[in-house]
Amino acid sequence: DASLYLMDYENAPPTDTAGGQQQQEATLEEQLLSYSENAENEGEEGYLDEEVLQVDMATLADQIIEATPERIKQEDFPRGAESPLRERQDNPAIQDTWLAAYLETVDPPSPLSALALQRLRPPSSAAWAEFLNASANGKIERDFALLTLTDGEQRELYEAARIIQNAFRRYKQGRRLKEQQDMAAAVIQRCYRKYKQYALYKKMTQAAILIQSKFRSYYEQKRFQQSRRAAVLIQQYYRSYKEYEKLKQAPRGGATHNPKIGSFLTKKQDQAARKIMRFLRRCRHIKELKQTRELERRGLTT
Repeated sequence: DASLYLMDYENAPPTDTAGGQQQQEATLEEQLLSYSENAENEGEEGYLDEEVLQVDMATLADQIIEATPERIKQEDFPRGAESPLRERQDNPAIQDTWLAAYLETVDPPSPLSALALQRLRPPSSAAWAEFLNASANGKIERDFALLTLTDGEQRELYEAARIIQNAFRRYKQGRRLKEQQDMAAAVIQRCYRKYKQYALYKKMTQAAILIQSKFRSYYEQKRFQQSRRAAVLIQQYYRSYKEYEKLKQAPRGGATHNPKIGSFLTKKQDQAARKIMRFLRRCRHIKELKQTRELERRGLTT
């Protein structure tokens, strides 16, 4: 046997003012969107996920809007012409009928019951249209007619469905905005990592240029000191050579009187000549080595 599950909402006092209607709509929207949080606080088991509940509510709202007659959807629909179902004066209360007793024994209704929503299969738009148009059929039984909706109640249902639809659209827009924010954050992080790599490479390049410049200055200073020492040595040898020439031009008696001076000066001249030749060969070798390295570097770059 199939059981019938109903969604029973709390009664709200009727109001004819626009402010009261907006307050009622805001209260209904807040109840529906905060349902999952309230269910967790109450400790109920088997509750639906918040997103699944919102999707189900949005599906029901779309089907209700699609099945609502066009005369109910019109903006100039008269408000306050009819009272809600449970406050009608010309019909007995539904709690006093056999149908209410049967429904209470089968499944007591609960406001926004997650268990009922979980077992409820969303009806089709055709089923909703049949339900909404049932009030126009005069051949139905009296007790069963209490479950149909008047035009005012259909208008109230239509507005509630629009509230659900708008709330679900805002929820989806919020999710899309969150996804866009996550994507933007990922792009910024990726670009920042690339910037850090660029800054590190630039810093290393500047450090390498500084090291090269310091090494070149050190190498040039060392070469200058070597050249200076060689120049001082050449000056010393040249002075010795001049002294030797003076001694040669002196009388022979003086030269024969001190024969060791001639041999000493000759030895010093030979040593100076050898050092000068070694220095010149070294300079020429360094120049050739630089040219070879420059040619090799050009060959590698090409």
